[in-house]
Amino acid sequence: MAAGVFVFLYGFILYGMYELSFQVVSWKKRLKEKYRGKEHFGWIMVPTLIAGVGVGVPLVFISIISFAVLVVLNSYTVGANRAADEIKAFVQCDHPEARCTRIFSGTDLIAEGKIVTVSAKSLAVFDGHRVLILDHDNLRVETEIQKQHR
Repeated sequence: MAAGVFVFLYGFILYGMYELSFQVVSWKKRLKEKYRGKEHFGWIMVPTLIAGVGVGVPLVFISIISFAVLVVLNSYTVGANRAADEIKAFVQCDHPEARCTRIFSGTDLIAEGKIVTVSAKSLAVFDGHRVLILDHDNLRVETEIQKQHR
């Protein structure tokens, strides 16, 4: 489906460029007819158009690239701030109000903390000091349900 959309958009853009070329030729022809015989047209308008295009096009490209870079930097900053807030808000597992997950291999406790992420082959656990990445072959995961205090 994505390939079909790509082909459609590519064809649409090519057709638009083809049609736009006829419009540009028409505009040039109308301008030539309108200003033919005007003595100072070439001295005033041509340098002005060249300067406008020469400055405008690079500014547009610089603006687009700057916007893309700012979006990436903003995403990175937001992610770093959220991670720092999560680390600060972490309650150690020995605290009575902690909601920690225990990971066992057989009957042996191998890690305790907050699960950060799980993939097809491994899981990541934050224990308050570091992130442990464990292969989850034959692992048992237990999370206690907290009792509400009244």
